[in-house]
Amino acid sequence: MATRSDSGLLLAATMLLCACPGPGPKPAQVAVQMDQSMRQGRAGYELALQAIGCWLGGLWAEAEGYLPKERHAATEVRCREVLRRAFGESRQRYVRLRQLDPALVDELGRKAGQMAGPEREEVFHLLRAVADAEREALEARRAASLIQRDLNQPQELTQLTWQEVQALSALRRSEALGRLLSTELGPHTDDARILGLLVAIDRVETVRTVPRYLAPYAIESVGKLLFGIDLPPEVEDPTRPLPPGAWLKYLCDVARAAGHPVPDWVQKPEDRGLLAFAGILKALAGRICQEEARLSKDAEPTLRRIVHAVARRLEQDYADASRAAAGRTGAPPPAPSQPSRST
Repeated sequence: MATRSDSGLLLAATMLLCACPGPGPKPAQVAVQMDQSMRQGRAGYELALQAIGCWLGGLWAEAEGYLPKERHAATEVRCREVLRRAFGESRQRYVRLRQLDPALVDELGRKAGQMAGPEREEVFHLLRAVADAEREALEARRAASLIQRDLNQPQELTQLTWQEVQALSALRRSEALGRLLSTELGPHTDDARILGLLVAIDRVETVRTVPRYLAPYAIESVGKLLFGIDLPPEVEDPTRPLPPGAWLKYLCDVARAAGHPVPDWVQKPEDRGLLAFAGILKALAGRICQEEARLSKDAEPTLRRIVHAVARRLEQDYADASRAAAGRTGAPPPAPSQPSRST
């Protein structure tokens, strides 16, 4: 057994403050939207993007305007439509697609490549690289779910089983994400980097689903790959007790390296954690907007639209978190956040 002390910052309900969404599109509209996108863009590349949208699930569906209760259904429709367009049917391959089965990913990549014509190799390798990174993210989410489920008891548990220690390896793994962020794919190199940043956002948001004393390992990959921050020595070993305040300090260090340090006037640990977390995501939004100017012509209209929506949401989340912290401390309200690019 491995032990962890009951210390650190409680992240639960203080992570993000989101406004109630208005009416959005219905899941049945996914097929119509895909038809429109495939007519406007290049069919092979667009098919690959829609498969990536299937894997990114709720993040992608949210960016397209679907309400929380409709995102799962919209994602299922998208996945089945991808299979129908690629293979003429969706029943036999659906579970394999959702689980990112490597053989099916290659089969789908070859199909998208055939439809892409001269850029078949770039489209094939783009799809496979994103699938590898998202498979890594899926395994991290599964690990987080395992640990959270085992710790969801009436009393707070402070011990990890051997299986849970093994699950931490999946939570920390980031080799495929690193490859995606640095891969060279000709005209689609910058597209790959943006898709890698979307996967990174997905990885950061896994923090919401793990106990607070395991949260550093959920954000470690993004902190290291994108902001150059390693886990501090006192946090590196998950079999040792986590010192009080170590998680909050690490989170704030990553936010500072990302360019959004927590202001000195924010004193409450809950508010500091909220702002640091939102600041990291805002920094990722800023990087997406910087890369967006270099998207390939094939990224129209789908990927550019997703990029704009995700960036707006993360920037708004940071503004909301700042206002909430200011309201609780009596500090002057922060200046309105300016979007990184005009969208």
